[in-house]
Amino acid sequence: MVTRYEEDFKKSIVEMVKAGRRPDELSKEYGPSADSIRNWVKKYAPVEVNGSVVLPIIHKNLVQGHRITRVLSALKIPMSTYSDWIHWEPSAQEIQHNKLRIAVESIYTANKGIYGYRRIAKTMRDLFKLAISDRFVWQLMSEAGLKSRMQKRYNKPTTVNDKDQMPNLIINLDDLSGVITTDITYIQLTDKTWVYMASAYDPEDRKVLSYRIRRYDDSSTSNLSNR
Repeated sequence: MVTRYEEDFKKSIVEMVKAGRRPDELSKEYGPSADSIRNWVKKYAPVEVNGSVVLPIIHKNLVQGHRITRVLSALKIPMSTYSDWIHWEPSAQEIQHNKLRIAVESIYTANKGIYGYRRIAKTMRDLFKLAISDRFVWQLMSEAGLKSRMQKRYNKPTTVNDKDQMPNLIINLDDLSGVITTDITYIQLTDKTWVYMASAYDPEDRKVLSYRIRRYDDSSTSNLSNR
C-alpha cells in the first residue's frame, strides 16, 4: 500500500534537508524513501518567502519585457508551480515550528551556549508548560546550527589514603588567633596536566599565608614558601 504524505510534512522534511540533514538519515527516522525526499527537495527547495532562488530571475526577465510564458518555458517551470511560489504562505505547523526554534535559540543564547538539548527541553517544559521532547529540541538545535559548549568533565587523579580521617580540631574554637590550616587542591592546567597546590591559610584573617605548586608526579609539596 502506497503511503501518501501531507504537503506540510513534505515541506518540513525539505526544511530539515536544507538545514543539513541527509535524506537517508531522514528516511530512517520518518519513513519516506531517500529518493522521495530528494524529489521533494527538487520541488519545494526554491519555495522561499522572499523568492531568493528563482523568483528574482523571473522578475528580472519580466521587467525586461519578456512574457511570463516564455520565461517559465525557458526555465522549464510549470505555471502552476510559479503560482504556488508567489502565493506561498507558511502553514500553521511551520509557524509553530519556527516559534519553537526561536524559543530554543533564545534559551541557548541567554545561557551563553552552555545548555544542551536536554536542559533546554526541560526549561521549555517548566517555563512554557509545553509537552516537548528532548529529541525534538535536539532537532531544532540542529536546524539552527546550535551545539552546547559544555566541555567534557575530566576525572581528577586518584590518591590512596590508608589513614583514618583526622578530627576537626578547630570547629569548636572560639579564638582562632595563632591557628593555621593547610590544604592540598588539584588543579588542571590548560595543557590538560594536573598539579597539586598546597597552601597554608589563616582562618582568623581569612587569607592565604603561603602556597606551593607541584606537578602531579612530584610529591615534594612540603616546606611551603611564602608567595
